[in-house]
Amino acid sequence: STFGQGPTDKRRIGGTWIQNLIQDNADHGINIKGIHGLRNEITNVITPLLIGMEDLDTNQDGIISPDEERGNVIINNQLDGIQIAGPDGNSTGRISIVRNLIEGNQTGGIEITSLAHTSLIKLNQISKNNGIGINLQTTGSGMTTMIQDNLITENSGDGIELTSGGT
Repeated sequence: STFGQGPTDKRRIGGTWIQNLIQDNADHGINIKGIHGLRNEITNVITPLLIGMEDLDTNQDGIISPDEERGNVIINNQLDGIQIAGPDGNSTGRISIVRNLIEGNQTGGIEITSLAHTSLIKLNQISKNNGIGINLQTTGSGMTTMIQDNLITENSGDGIELTSGGT
C-alpha cells in the first residue's frame, strides 16, 4: 500500500494499522510519502501513526495472548517491508512501528529517510531481509529514534545502519 502527498499538501497520515498480512507485493509492503502523525490543532500535540500494536492484553502472569503477538505480518515484498519518506524523499512527523514481523523483503526491513522525524521501533522481529534490517537516513536537522527490544537477525546487510548528511 502507498500513500503519497505533494510538497504543499498539509494533510497528515494517522491512525493505527493492525492485524494485516502484507505480502508478495511488487514494490514496498508499506510505502508512506508524506507528513505522518495526527496533530491536535488546539494543544499542538502529535499522536504518532502506529503500525502495529503497543498495548496488548496479558494474563495475570504478564504473558501476552498468542492471538495478539504481532501487529502486522509484512513479508516477501519486492522492495522494503516498510519505507517512509516525504514527497521530496524526506519524511517529517511521528511514527511508531511496534510488534510486527518484517521478514524476507528484497531490499530491506524498515527504511526511514527524514529531514526531522521522531520514531519508535520496538518489539519487532526483523529478519531474513535481503538488505539492511533498519536503515535510518537523516538529511536535515536530525532524527530522534528509539530502537528497543527488537529481534534483528539474518539480514544480508547491516542489522541497523545510521546515515547522516545534508546541507
